Parts: sequence; structure tokens; C-alpha cells
Amino acid sequence: MLEKAKVLGNCRLGCCNLTEGCCDVLASVLRSPLSELRDLELRDNELQDSGVRALSAGLEDPHCKLQRLGLSGCRVAQRGCDSLASALCSNPHT
Repeated sequence: MLEKAKVLGNCRLGCCNLTEGCCDVLASVLRSPLSELRDLELRDNELQDSGVRALSAGLEDPHCKLQRLGLSGCRVAQRGCDSLASALCSNPHT
């Protein structure tokens, strides 16, 4: 499914019982030069700070084209927010 996410513009994965372990795979999709993903909805999953840190690695990649990331209800605290803010500031495309 994640291979198909590279050609999708939008991907809705809210309430899918995802955990922080899934975020490395999602980050690899964001880093792919072939990815067209611009809208990623992950609301109400157990991503926590460690998952958002993994996603941030994808967000700061220059190939990332993401414009919207939904993280409501993902148990993200200050560390995750700091990581996310740093990644977004480092990539002018996001």
C-alpha cells in the first residue's frame, strides 16, 4: 500500500491503530523523489513523540512535497512538536 502512496496526492490513515513504529516507513515515502504525497492524515493514532521524530526525518528531506499533515489525537507532546517545527523550518518545500 505504501508504494501506492507515492503516487497518491492524499492519504487518509486516521484511526488505523498506527504506532510510532509505522512512522519510519511513512518517512521513507516522504523522502522518495517519486512521491507526490501532499496531504497525509494520521489523526487518532498512537504516534507519540518518537513517531513524530521519525516523520520529521522525512519532512526535512528536500524531496518531501507534503503540504498538510494531520496529527490531532496522536499523543504528541513538546519534544514531538519541537522536532516537527525544526523539520518544517529546514525544508522550504513544506
